[in-house]
Amino acid sequence: GDYPAAVMYSVINEEPEAISELRDDVPSELEALIHKALAKDANKRYQQVGDMLAHFKVLHKTQESGVYTTQTSARRTVRLLQRSLLMGGLVALTLLVVAAFFMFKTTPADTTNKKSIAVLPFENLSGKQEEEYFSDGLTEDVLAQIAKIADLKVISRAAIRHYKNTEKSPQEIGAELGVANLLMGTVRRSGDDIRVGCELVEAATGAQLWSKTYDRKLENVFAIQSEVAQEIAQTLEAVLSGEEIAEMTQPLSANPEAYDYYLRGNGYTANITIKQDAEMAVQMYEKAVELDSTFAVAYAALARARLWLHWSYDQKDQMAKAKAALDRAQALAPDSPETQIALGYYFYWNNRDYDKALEHLTIAQKRRPNDAESIAIIGWIQRRQGRWREAVISLEKAVGLNPRNSLVILSLGYTYLHMRQYPEAERYMDRAISLAPDNPGAYHLKIDLYRDGYGDTQRARQVLEEASGRINPQVFRYAQWFTDLYDRNYEQTLREEVLDSDTLGYYYRKFRTYDYLRQTQPAQAYADSARLFLQPLIKKDPLNPNWHVFLGLCYALLDRKNEAIIEGRMAAELRPVSMDAVEGPDIIAGLAEIYILVGEHDAAIDQYAYLLSIPSSIALPGLRLNPVCDPLREHPRFKELLIKYSVAQK
Repeated sequence: GDYPAAVMYSVINEEPEAISELRDDVPSELEALIHKALAKDANKRYQQVGDMLAHFKVLHKTQESGVYTTQTSARRTVRLLQRSLLMGGLVALTLLVVAAFFMFKTTPADTTNKKSIAVLPFENLSGKQEEEYFSDGLTEDVLAQIAKIADLKVISRAAIRHYKNTEKSPQEIGAELGVANLLMGTVRRSGDDIRVGCELVEAATGAQLWSKTYDRKLENVFAIQSEVAQEIAQTLEAVLSGEEIAEMTQPLSANPEAYDYYLRGNGYTANITIKQDAEMAVQMYEKAVELDSTFAVAYAALARARLWLHWSYDQKDQMAKAKAALDRAQALAPDSPETQIALGYYFYWNNRDYDKALEHLTIAQKRRPNDAESIAIIGWIQRRQGRWREAVISLEKAVGLNPRNSLVILSLGYTYLHMRQYPEAERYMDRAISLAPDNPGAYHLKIDLYRDGYGDTQRARQVLEEASGRINPQVFRYAQWFTDLYDRNYEQTLREEVLDSDTLGYYYRKFRTYDYLRQTQPAQAYADSARLFLQPLIKKDPLNPNWHVFLGLCYALLDRKNEAIIEGRMAAELRPVSMDAVEGPDIIAGLAEIYILVGEHDAAIDQYAYLLSIPSSIALPGLRLNPVCDPLREHPRFKELLIKYSVAQK
């Protein structure tokens, strides 16, 4: 484990890997002995050391009889274990006391582990690639039905996509996901005829617990999902409430074709970070509700897809359309978790009404306690509210339900980075990279961690080199530029390739670099080009605080002091920390830079003092290296600030 608490948690809650998985020359009797000694339930372990020694004696005699070919190693094992039982008695006793302390001081070992389950991607047996969306969609809907059972711990859908067409064993998958049971299935579709085969297995042993084959028409597909969920609950002895049964037996749509388009929309939603797929998802959901005007879940999905286009791709016209779809979902199914989650997104992404968003997401989370998505969104909103520690708890819970979701894992790394808990941040960033090595976001954060958090540009460059070997190096232009600036490699920053040379970022990097070189004329020329570039952006989106920060920096370089300060303060008012604890501090950092450029050094130090007192991307090592702070180096208040937080961090 990465730290003692993690090891202790594993000792108490997680099943150890079978010895036979590690080496194939271990007698089964010895494996059984060790397995018994490691049982989580104390009543199932040896009650006396003498009982274990008696078991060893039986094993010893079996070995001497020549039944196994590992006589020498087994005898050696017996001798070593006998000796270790005597010499290690105190160590064992200490471990037992510590384990008991953790078990009774916090909570007992998690008895719901036996009721944990992951639904693996169903295999498409139709022989047609174009039918993949149907088997994938059916998997997600079966999972959604099982997730309604509050008495079960269900791994979220994002976590299981990784196992599509996997060759890993049930033991490996169970260990990676931390679940006791796996549901596997096959789907064969021919027109409206469907055959679905399901099998529930115990992850640790691969033993089959339940299986069934369903032959139905497409119009009866919802009955399959409901029956599977109820059979799983019965097999795992999970308690089902009347409300949960009623919700399971309610079909999503009476129109098979509408449901088919809904599944297609879900398929595109899986790649929603690709703009084209996000737009295709909207088209599929639109077709679904066109065919079935009472399809509440599809309306909720349509609303979310349109909200995503508004939030991520700045498509302003999508908001009104999203609201119309959401109103229809509310009219049809106001209390459904899908509607409540869509409402949460609406209040979060439309006007940042965090309290209202949390109100709806909390309702959804209570109705569907295993939904990692709603829990993660709650964490992200808590972070925006400045409730950083609560956000960590929520995001940790979401990762527990979805241990392979690199986005949520990276969010934890980002959260710890801003809380200046750098070892934890680094651990989650590394985990995100291992899960999604082609995602540039994790590398960017890790570069920021080393450069600003640790003040180590050499390690930042190592990450840059690692990332450039996997991802287009141009993605890291800003990261490279900042790292060169911190090392005072100004000439190197001016030798960058002229790619995207007619962009705001290009002009910004040029005018800032020339300013550091004290070359006023080219600095002002590029600043004026950036100013002209910003004018239509601000006209289109006057409430975007980032545009006003950039414009303030341009004015500062152009010796337009009053206008520069006005723009910087306007940006801070548009996105105050009280309204957004994630983006707000970055706006304040931009205002501090404007104050430095116009010579208002005390005002700049005020901003940095505030940023160091709250979670933010501003850290002491970064301030020491960042050339933007060079005019402040000899200022008594800046020196005091560095000393104050140097002592505080020790």
